[in-house]
Amino acid sequence: MSPDSKKENIDPYELIRDGGILEYFVRAKRENLFEFFFEEFAGALYVLDVEKDTFVMVNQNFANLVGYTREELLSGEIKSLDLLADKENYKKRKNILSKKSQRIKLLGSEVYQMTFLTKQGEKIEVEITVKRKIINNRVLSFGQAKEISAFKTRFLQLEKEVELKDEYMRKVRDKRDSILRANMRLMQITERIIKTPEFSRHLEACVEDKELYENTVTFLASPLGMEFGLAAIYMFDKARDRLKIAACAGATEALPKIIELNTDNLLARLALKKTNKLYLTDGTIAVPLKRKQIIEGILVVQLYEIVAEMLNEETSLQRLMADIITNFANLIMFRKQNIELIQDLRKQSIIDQLTGIYNRRYFDEKLRDEFARAKRYNRELSLMIIDLDRFKEINDTYLHQQGDLLLQEFAAKIKAKTREVDFFCRVGGDEFAIILPETSLDNAVLKAEDLRLLIAETSFTNMKAANKPLYLTISVGVAAVSSGAKSFEELYRLADLALYDSKSAGRNVVNFR
Repeated sequence: MSPDSKKENIDPYELIRDGGILEYFVRAKRENLFEFFFEEFAGALYVLDVEKDTFVMVNQNFANLVGYTREELLSGEIKSLDLLADKENYKKRKNILSKKSQRIKLLGSEVYQMTFLTKQGEKIEVEITVKRKIINNRVLSFGQAKEISAFKTRFLQLEKEVELKDEYMRKVRDKRDSILRANMRLMQITERIIKTPEFSRHLEACVEDKELYENTVTFLASPLGMEFGLAAIYMFDKARDRLKIAACAGATEALPKIIELNTDNLLARLALKKTNKLYLTDGTIAVPLKRKQIIEGILVVQLYEIVAEMLNEETSLQRLMADIITNFANLIMFRKQNIELIQDLRKQSIIDQLTGIYNRRYFDEKLRDEFARAKRYNRELSLMIIDLDRFKEINDTYLHQQGDLLLQEFAAKIKAKTREVDFFCRVGGDEFAIILPETSLDNAVLKAEDLRLLIAETSFTNMKAANKPLYLTISVGVAAVSSGAKSFEELYRLADLALYDSKSAGRNVVNFR
C-alpha cells in the first residue's frame, strides 16, 4: 500500500459495491490498489469534496456517463449540482449539515435515484451509491453512478401496465357488481311475480273483510310471503272524510292510524285521486283499492332499505314493482267483492225475502245448534212458536197483497222487541218462531204474553181504507229444555203442542208445555 494511502487511512473494502470487483485485487499491486481499482472499475466512480461541491477524482466511465471530459469535471468549475436536472428537489433530500450542530453528518451508505443532465442536454436516470469519509479534515463523498434509464423506463411501463390492469379489473368488478345488482333487482321483482298465485290462493281462504285485511298484510310482510318491510291497509270510514287503518304488519310504528283527507298527506292525495300511485325513494309504495273506479281504501307497503336502494337505480323496475302492488290491490278487491257476494248469497239462503227475518232453513240449523249447546253446558233454552189468528180470512177478504203487508209490519213489530241474542224466524206462511238462548220457561212465557198484548193493541195498515186500520191477534206456544225435551225435534214438537192448546182455547192465548 502506498504511503499516501496509508497516511489517509483509506480502507478500499468500504468502497466496494460489486462482488465481482474482488478479481481486481488479485491482479492489483498492493501499493497502487486504490488507483488501480478506481481507474479500472467497470462502473462510473467519482470522489467529491462535499463542502466545495467539486470533483476530486472521476474515472473515465463517469466522464462518459455525464458527457464531460475528466479535465472539465476536475477543473472545479463544474459542481455536482450542475449535473442534476432537478437541483431544488435534490437540495431538499441532501442531508449535509445538521440544523442543530452545523456539522457535517457522516451517514452510512446512501442510495439515491435522480436525473442527470449531460453536457449535451440529455436527461438520464441514474442510481447513486455514496459513502462519506473524512480524510485530512476534508469530507469526501465516494460514489458510484449507475444509469438506470432503461430500467426506469421499463419500470414506468410496468407501473402503467399495472395501473391499466388495475383499472381493467376495477371495471370488471364494477361490471360484475352491476350485473349482480341487476340480477338482485330482477330477483326482487321475479320472486313477487312468482308468489302472486300463492298470494291469490291465500286470499281465497278469507270469508270476512277483517280476515281478508289481516291475512293480506301478514302475508305481504312475512319472510315466507312477499317479504316487505311493512304492509298496511287503510279503508274509508262511512262518512268518507278520512282513512282508518284496517290492518297492518311489520315495522308499522311510524304509520298514522287515521289520515284526514283535508291534510296534505300523500296518502290523502292518493285517496282524492290527485295522484295515481306513489313510489317514494325510501321504498314506500301506495296504490288505491278501487271498485269500479271508486276508491275504497289504500294499500301501503315498504321495501327493505337495501332493496329500495337497488330499485332506486332503475326507475323502470320501480314502475314494475308499483304495477305488481297494483295487481295485489286488484286481487284484494276482487276477493272482497267475492266475500260480499258469498255473504249476500248466504244471507239470501237464510233470510225470508218478504219479512227480512230468518227463514225455516236457518231456524232448523240454529235450533239444533242451540239445543246442543244448552245440553252440553247445562244452559237454559226456550222456544216460542207464534201463529197469526185467522190470517187466511184477511187474505181472502183483502187479498194477498194486503196479507203480505200485514206480515211485514207484524215481523218488524216483533223483531223490534227481541234481543240481539234471540233468533226470530218465519217457519211457515203465517207461523213464526223465536229461539231464546239463556231463557227459562217462566221468562219465555212472560215474554210471549208481552208480545201477545203488543200485537193485540197494534193497528195495522189497511191498504183499501187508511182510516180503518186492521187488527189481529196471535196464539203462542212455549216450551223449554227444562220441559224434558231430549232433542231439538222434541223441543219443537212440545212448543207446537202448546200452540195447538192455545188455538183450542179460543186463540189469542199463550200456553206452554
